[in-house]
Amino acid sequence: MNLIIFGIAILLLFIAGFIIEFPRDTQWVIYLKAFISFVALLFSVFVMDFTITRNALTKKNSYALLIFVLFLGLFPSIFVDFKMITAHLFVILGLRRFISLATGTRIEQKMFDGSFWMAIASLISEWAICFFIIAFAALFVFKLINFRFFFMPIIAYAVVSFLFFTYCYTADDLSLFMASFEYELNLEPEKYRQWQYLVPLMFCSILGGIAFVVYIIKSTKRTGLRRNINAMVMVIFFTSILAALLAEGKNGSELLWILFPLAVIIANWIERIQKEWLKESLLLASVILPVLLLVLYFIPKG
Repeated sequence: MNLIIFGIAILLLFIAGFIIEFPRDTQWVIYLKAFISFVALLFSVFVMDFTITRNALTKKNSYALLIFVLFLGLFPSIFVDFKMITAHLFVILGLRRFISLATGTRIEQKMFDGSFWMAIASLISEWAICFFIIAFAALFVFKLINFRFFFMPIIAYAVVSFLFFTYCYTADDLSLFMASFEYELNLEPEKYRQWQYLVPLMFCSILGGIAFVVYIIKSTKRTGLRRNINAMVMVIFFTSILAALLAEGKNGSELLWILFPLAVIIANWIERIQKEWLKESLLLASVILPVLLLVLYFIPKG
């Protein structure tokens, strides 16, 4: 039932975001991309829900998905970035496999599968290659040190590259293959000087900063598998920040990388708050701000 509600919420946010950031192109391919993006985003939420539930990243509640969906509404540019949404889906699929390494079973298969998805993501959005850090970090976090396991990400990346090369060669477009290995840096976030981006970014940063401190404190009190899973979430969080910082286009859509681990961390904080008025105030603020920002977008300027 919750997934249906979240699906409807994403649809409404997607429509609003698409209208705000509409590329003014009436070609049918734009609408096709929009539909595919919506389906990819919806499927990403389904995979996130499965990952959170299966690995007990939070308690039995929907706070993480709620925060993720609401934070999507803070950055409408996400909804028209077809490449980012598609790459994000493959990253989420890869993260699901890496987090499941906590069980200590089928390590080689999970390492290959997760790296395979990450490799596809890196072909779509070049700086998604940063998420390969998580593949190697997971082996240390879950104490799965075996020389053989470290080769699986390399093999997976080589397989995806070979398949992509074969496609480009067959299509007589090797320039596309070469372009996929070109990495451009953009460390000038011009967009974030505008209130539309600065206000939601500050809101996410304040909530995320407080939640992260609480998350670390709670993690130090945990032992065994739970502590390792918390450490894995923190690795994903920092890697996501790195990918967002290195992203070529600073238009707000790159923050999609960060939203999943950020939502998990904030959800862990909210579910531990004892004072109901504080918990409800935080959730209410998380609902009101996206709605308010979207309304302000539609108010005629001047």
